[in-house]
Amino acid sequence: DTVETAFFKAVMATHDARLSEARAHIIAAQQLLQSELTALVGESYHRAYRATVQVQQLAELEEILLHKADPEAMPLPLLLSVWRGRLLQAERSADVWQEILSVRALVAPPARDPQTW
Repeated sequence: DTVETAFFKAVMATHDARLSEARAHIIAAQQLLQSELTALVGESYHRAYRATVQVQQLAELEEILLHKADPEAMPLPLLLSVWRGRLLQAERSADVWQEILSVRALVAPPARDPQTW
């Protein structure tokens, strides 16, 4: 498997509320990404930044799992507030923002979070 394959399997499992399976795919993606990120950091900032965005996507996917498992423990308004702060720290690039926002759409589509979109 590649990082992308594990990531998309995690997204699909999350969408279908198969939370344990999603968690396993997230862990697999994180493990694959760890060695890739280590190698990329030594090469160039630009190449490493893409992997850093993937790390953020996986972290936010984990937060979505926590929200889906127990909405009271991880309330959506709290997630949206944290995510808005992170987005402001991201590179101002449509491609980067689209990647980040696409994961968030699992629980906060544009109609539910117009402030961000």
